[in-house]
Amino acid sequence: PRIFPMSNSSAIELWGIDWTRHYPVALLDAAFTVAPAPIGEALDFAARHYADLHGAALAGGDRAHPARRAFYERYVDAFLMRSGADAVGVLLGHPTDWSTYYIRYVGILPRFQGVWNALVRSVGFHRSVHENPKERGVAS
Repeated sequence: PRIFPMSNSSAIELWGIDWTRHYPVALLDAAFTVAPAPIGEALDFAARHYADLHGAALAGGDRAHPARRAFYERYVDAFLMRSGADAVGVLLGHPTDWSTYYIRYVGILPRFQGVWNALVRSVGFHRSVHENPKERGVAS
């Protein structure tokens, strides 16, 4: 996958972490890759597959309020999970303070759910704590 510069990353600004130096990451014997992506591409993926990710249509239409979109474009790191060339999941996150990285959103298409634990282990963690419902493909 093509790696995009993350000039908007607050992780670079606060901690000096440039995600593009650590990605792409291959998971499950290279069946999946995770790599930084432009925020617009990640948000488009989530909107396009909303019903698949959440089991229902997006209530209230487009949730991209101008302030929300500006926040995402300025502060949020976006990653796409791929199977081959096809995007199958999205992860959005950002620092919340000097020591905490908030994973704001994870959505994985139903046929690829279960990849989250492999991702968490691939970066050296033993478990994750999150607020995402199970139907988004995330398991603790």
